Amino acid sequence: MKKIKYSILLLLSILMLGIGACTKDFDKINTDPNKPSNAPATNLLAFSLQDFAANLWDSWGDIDEPESYSGQIAKIQYIDESRYQFRTGTVENMWTYLYRELKSLQVVINAAEASDNTDLQAVATTIQCYIWQVATDRWRDIPYSGALAADSGKLTPKYDKQEDIYPSLLNKLKATNDLFNNPSPSSNVGEGDLLFGGDVAKWQKFCNSIRLRMAIRISDVDPALAKSTIETIMGDLSKNPIIESNADNAFFNWAGAGTADILTDESWYTGLYLGSRLNNYAVSSNMIDTLKELDDPRLPVYANPVLEEKEQTVYRGSIIGLSGTSAPGGLSHYSFIGDFMQTIRQVIRPLCALQKLSLFWPKQPRRDGM
Repeated sequence: MKKIKYSILLLLSILMLGIGACTKDFDKINTDPNKPSNAPATNLLAFSLQDFAANLWDSWGDIDEPESYSGQIAKIQYIDESRYQFRTGTVENMWTYLYRELKSLQVVINAAEASDNTDLQAVATTIQCYIWQVATDRWRDIPYSGALAADSGKLTPKYDKQEDIYPSLLNKLKATNDLFNNPSPSSNVGEGDLLFGGDVAKWQKFCNSIRLRMAIRISDVDPALAKSTIETIMGDLSKNPIIESNADNAFFNWAGAGTADILTDESWYTGLYLGSRLNNYAVSSNMIDTLKELDDPRLPVYANPVLEEKEQTVYRGSIIGLSGTSAPGGLSHYSFIGDFMQTIRQVIRPLCALQKLSLFWPKQPRRDGM
């Protein structure tokens, strides 16, 4: 009998030791190393830059809406957007992408501020303000002041007016320029700077160029604020440097593997060429007719000749907003987007270029208000 009791006690002891051993490293064992809850701030910066360039300037987020609305591109097939018929799923995706990037950048800003990394804080704030402007230009009134506080329980932020968002962004960018002018000793943007490769001086020029862009945008709505902003920047370019040569342009570079990989291929190239969507779009008649009237040498850059005119070079644009499901005359009747425009997009996406400072192409449509 004693032998049985000892055996039971021994077995129970082994079981207890086994349970303790299992629970000791339970959290570690059940944590997926490929899904970290915390990531280096510079990695989040890299994600935000790539995610923004890939999704907000692809064929859905760029051509179908802004390029069509501004009169540069016309739809040949599936011409819903040309008649301002929104696709709910597309709009919701754009919304998700923007706020995902904004929140990621806020995490970067908070981490940089906590570690006194002023350069990283300034860089993240610069691109965040740029994304905020893209969001309000696209939808006008949006959740802004309380939009990034879901982790503190604020799940239904109010919609702020565009008239309040623009001045707030200008104030943020002004304060960000001050950060650039007074960096902390330990400042380091890290390897996540996919835009300028850690060149903080170029980031400061980008920051102030965005300030000028915003001031130009509000010049008809708030001329006093626009005037004071422009005078502050242009009055002291040593403290408020701006983009003054093409060497300082903000280009997002893609590896260009040609494999329809969102991490390597530019989004127009992926959607139009690798995704076989090129036949959906033509250069608009507005664009082509204007270039013809001006005898503008950029016409063959923006557009290809129509395919049906084999004996001569003819450029013909499609009319924006036609009725029906496709433009009449067939695909070969219209000029597609120029080869050069597609070639350059295989490797870069211009976020801010000197020659486009006042419009910051691709141009967002102006709505009532700002």
